[in-house]
Amino acid sequence: MAGARREVKLPYRELYVSCPHCHADLTIGTVMDTILVSRRSCPECGKEFLIENDVPRKPDSKKPSGSVTPVRALKHAKSR
Repeated sequence: MAGARREVKLPYRELYVSCPHCHADLTIGTVMDTILVSRRSCPECGKEFLIENDVPRKPDSKKPSGSVTPVRALKHAKSR
């Protein structure tokens, strides 16, 4: 059953955040409505941080593994 395939278009959006370590402005492209959990590296300082529910966070070494400290997200997010 070879047939024509339908083209599927996924909604692309850009999430505007800042690095929780050096506060560099970052743009993250995604097809997800919300970034539930993602590990990213800052291109400016090279340090890793987490994004949970569209909020950038840095790992907190004083708490048990998996604990994070919230960091303010930028408000000018837009979707295409």
